[in-house]
Amino acid sequence: MDFVVLKKVLRSIADQFDHRVLIPGNCPLIDLKLGKEIVVKVQGKRYVFPAEDVVILDAEESSAEEIARVILEILLKEIRFPKNVTRVEVGVYEELGQSAWATRELR
Repeated sequence: MDFVVLKKVLRSIADQFDHRVLIPGNCPLIDLKLGKEIVVKVQGKRYVFPAEDVVILDAEESSAEEIARVILEILLKEIRFPKNVTRVEVGVYEELGQSAWATRELR
């Protein structure tokens, strides 16, 4: 596979997430109001963020496991992997010794 293509897509994904607040959009405990500002209500607290500073994840939580899964899903939508690629794995490192992986068998 041409790793230049893979690196470009991964860089684009990283740029989308970098220095932004990651909010799990499917969490039943979080009430979201979307607009120019993102209003988050959770456990009796209210937070307001500029919309451009937020990424709403298609996930129930913002754990490393869920972030890895979300990145893998984006990657699979963006890249048509050649037939010789049979599995794709994405890892997210929280800190030294703490990481999570998401894997998808393609064939």
